[in-house]
Amino acid sequence: MTEGRIPRQGKVQNWSQLVANGRTPRHQEMRAIVLDLFEMALEAVDPGACVGRHITRAEDALRIGDRQFSLGEIQRIVIVGGGKASAAMAAKVVEILPEVRMVGAISVPNSLENLPTLPSAIQVFPSAHPVPDENSQAAALAILDLVENATSQDLVIALFSGGASALLVAPAPPVTLGDLQEMNRVLLRCGASIQEFNTVRKHVSIFKGGNVARRCAHAPLASLVISDVIGNPLDVIASGPTVPDESTFGDCLEIVEKYEIADRLPVSVRERLAAGARGEIPETPKAGDSCFDTTTTLLAGSVADAACTIKTYAQDAGWPCQYVTSQFQGEARDQGARFWSTFSLAGLHTGCNIFLHSGELTVTIAGRGTGGRNQEMLLAAASKVPPVPPVVVLSAGMDGIEGNSPAAGAMIDNGTIARAKKARLSPQEFLDQNDSYHFFEFIGDAVVTGLTGTNVNDLTITIAWGNSTDD
Repeated sequence: MTEGRIPRQGKVQNWSQLVANGRTPRHQEMRAIVLDLFEMALEAVDPGACVGRHITRAEDALRIGDRQFSLGEIQRIVIVGGGKASAAMAAKVVEILPEVRMVGAISVPNSLENLPTLPSAIQVFPSAHPVPDENSQAAALAILDLVENATSQDLVIALFSGGASALLVAPAPPVTLGDLQEMNRVLLRCGASIQEFNTVRKHVSIFKGGNVARRCAHAPLASLVISDVIGNPLDVIASGPTVPDESTFGDCLEIVEKYEIADRLPVSVRERLAAGARGEIPETPKAGDSCFDTTTTLLAGSVADAACTIKTYAQDAGWPCQYVTSQFQGEARDQGARFWSTFSLAGLHTGCNIFLHSGELTVTIAGRGTGGRNQEMLLAAASKVPPVPPVVVLSAGMDGIEGNSPAAGAMIDNGTIARAKKARLSPQEFLDQNDSYHFFEFIGDAVVTGLTGTNVNDLTITIAWGNSTDD
């Protein structure tokens, strides 16, 4: 295993003795601690665990959130959904209800390995992310067909997680799949937030923005969502296919104007947005629409579960842990430049101190490099690491892959810049090229997990060692 990689074996060491003996830990020990904390965070947002907290059964009674169903009155369960965690979520439903007849369709990233075994009647579509492909469209159309034909004797369970917006696409005519692909590329490069991105996506789709609920007119619908969006707005996560949509065509035009991308968007997209803003095309379904009368959508998991697990571990260990913000957003390099001012390293408790940031940053791409938002933030923060106390920062996407890199994120510490100088690397040159991954790969600080099978907001873990003496 190379430096900076995480074993993903679910094994977290007991660091209490290191803390108890009062010495400042070695560089590798601090890195091991922060990697173990990240491992704990990943286990906390395991998709099966998230679903199991919200779907339970007692003999013939099935409870989903506050709703109860009699299994004796259900002919079929229709499982639909998509996202990086959707296969594992579906597998948990099957585990809870092994004897119930099921059909369905889900869309998963085509790079996801070791998929759980699902009944053959649940079709799995390996699809592209972040730019959709033909399977993304085929999956969405299959889901629309399933929910449209579901009856009152069926129960539709929809399972969505991060990535579903790209993994499930059904363009509204005259927009084509090719147009959607180009639109996605433009929005990915312009620095739009996920809320802005999904606002536009919803208004060029017959799937997103409440349209799955609109199609599911004759069957009860229960949705479970694992959030990868700051604040967990249900109408933004996976582009809100089963909930009322608060955004409008007019909002879309404001976003296009804000980022000055009108001339880069396909003509069909521009024309649809303009026609919708003029009232010539019906809006997405809003709150109060009757299509939501038999629909329940639950937040099954979020980055708060990961942060809570770390805080509980820290409390048991006697380590101070501060959740600095759950709203860590904005341009990655700007946030990196001011990262150390977001919390105080003064007056640290003796031993390990933990600081947590969660959210999702954005990157405006100007160079031709390889990287991601967490890596770019850390690259901007690396030159400002204070000389004391000893610190290590890990920042990563919980899905295991960010941007166009193979890494989940990276780590920095007091020695990052020294190692870069020794390797004759210029952090600013890599930053100028949006090439953060290669910078961290060269010095052994890339964090590589492979796809984790889940996705919530990004997590930044900082540990700082206070008031200790070296042995």
